[in-house]
Amino acid sequence: MTYFLGKLTTNFQNLTHVNLSNNNITNLPKNFGTLPCVQWLDLSHNRLGIRDQYKWLWIEQFAIQKSLIFLNISYNLLKELPVYIDKLYTLRELNISHNMLQRLPNIKNLQNLKSLDASYNWLLYLPTTLFVNQRLRTLDISMNSFLSTDIVYLQHTIGEYNVIPSLVELSANTLLNHRFVAITFIYHFHSCVIFINFLRFENIFS
Repeated sequence: MTYFLGKLTTNFQNLTHVNLSNNNITNLPKNFGTLPCVQWLDLSHNRLGIRDQYKWLWIEQFAIQKSLIFLNISYNLLKELPVYIDKLYTLRELNISHNMLQRLPNIKNLQNLKSLDASYNWLLYLPTTLFVNQRLRTLDISMNSFLSTDIVYLQHTIGEYNVIPSLVELSANTLLNHRFVAITFIYHFHSCVIFINFLRFENIFS
């Protein structure tokens, strides 16, 4: 696989769609990020999370930062996301579901992000910066643990992450401030929805 990826970055400079799912990949070479045309990348069902470090050098490359629109890194045993994921400025869809993430990094720079699937993780809270993105239309955070409501409210930052500890607190003033409307019918779909453990909210950002 390492040999193949090396040839990929050398001989296929015009690639726009890359599917590397189900390959037991633990890392991509730095040169992968120099491919100038990659817009769609599926890395699901690999083993990217078994390494101790999450500084994926390929994400640091300017070419991939300016071209990538869709990224799927679900089913990768990830306990945290790579440091530079917020540098993927053109990203519109991000799937990080079915991992072991307890928190999300600061992704306020992903201003083009419209869809985020973070379902089936171990998330304890959401970063407040998540709601700065006015273009986000679909957010799936179902099947996460989140902090219990009987835990004392923590209005502070953990590391560099501003946090909202519980979904109860999130569903009150925060949702009102950001103009979310609850949908009561589970079968009622909209183009702009948020999935929160079987509850759905319509994002009506103007």
